[in-house]
Amino acid sequence: MMFGMWTVSNTEKIHSLFPVPLYWWRPDPVTRHGILQEFAAQVRNIDAGLAPVLQHEYVRPRHTDEYAQTNSSVTYHLTRASAFVDQCVREYVRLLGYGDAELECERMWFNRVDQGDSHIWHSHGNSLVSGTLYYRVPAGDIEFRTPNPFARAGLFPVKDQWCPVAARTPQPGDIGLWPSYLEHRVTPNNSTEPRYAMSFDYVAKRS
Repeated sequence: MMFGMWTVSNTEKIHSLFPVPLYWWRPDPVTRHGILQEFAAQVRNIDAGLAPVLQHEYVRPRHTDEYAQTNSSVTYHLTRASAFVDQCVREYVRLLGYGDAELECERMWFNRVDQGDSHIWHSHGNSLVSGTLYYRVPAGDIEFRTPNPFARAGLFPVKDQWCPVAARTPQPGDIGLWPSYLEHRVTPNNSTEPRYAMSFDYVAKRS
């Protein structure tokens, strides 16, 4: 078992132990424009590649190429997006103290959330880092749920930063990364415009 030393500050009386490290970034305007323009040029092809997938947890089928593609950025020639995601994943693991540890993309896929649709609570198995790059976000938040079962059961404390659910409203071009075990969901899209995002899983690089 690994142990980390708890650093005590003399200026703070409340300390949060065992935080979940979540990475969130919005690229500079030039990079962001390039990523979004690249997507706009391929959106019709992306739509054509999405399939309605009906799962028992959903009332209506969700539109995804999750089960048809191993890497949508390759299929649709999204070279800027692929390079940006790789760069952010490298920075994420470096900021967490893993130096130049190498991860590789296991799979990358598109989800389209139409009016009234959402995405239920889920996590990503068989990977280390998961995340999403957002292209069009007319409405809907992403919510994260604590992995702490006692907090999820409503045990004290459950307010402010110790609330068991945290939400964020993404903007086009935003990228979020998190440990693959972290449960998350997408709230309903109340807009008439579809919501597009590309999700991905990274694993330890194979030798």
